[in-house]
Amino acid sequence: MDTPLTKVPSYGVTNDEIMDFLKDKMVTKEELGQKLEAQDQKFDQKIGKLKHDLMDYTDTRMEKLRFDIQGDIVTQSRKEDAKLITLIEILKNNRIISEQDASALLRMEPFPRLRE
Repeated sequence: MDTPLTKVPSYGVTNDEIMDFLKDKMVTKEELGQKLEAQDQKFDQKIGKLKHDLMDYTDTRMEKLRFDIQGDIVTQSRKEDAKLITLIEILKNNRIISEQDASALLRMEPFPRLRE
């Protein structure tokens, strides 16, 4: 009498057929290694492209920020220069400083004026 432990199920497939199927369809270690290496190379290329794109974006943003800051500095300096010119004119008109002193001050950097 067959007990459940000794009963062998029958699926209609022989061991030889299973082995033949595995020989045809199973991947070898070498094939798997080659596939993984190819995937690693693709991944490395994608990472390299992302790194390049990120550096380009960062460089572009930094360059824009640098120009913005330089523009802000020039604008602020021109405002301060206008205040200084007004102060020099007031001092000159009230005869606190001489015409030569006023001229010397106005010729100074960052925005020199040759004639005043």
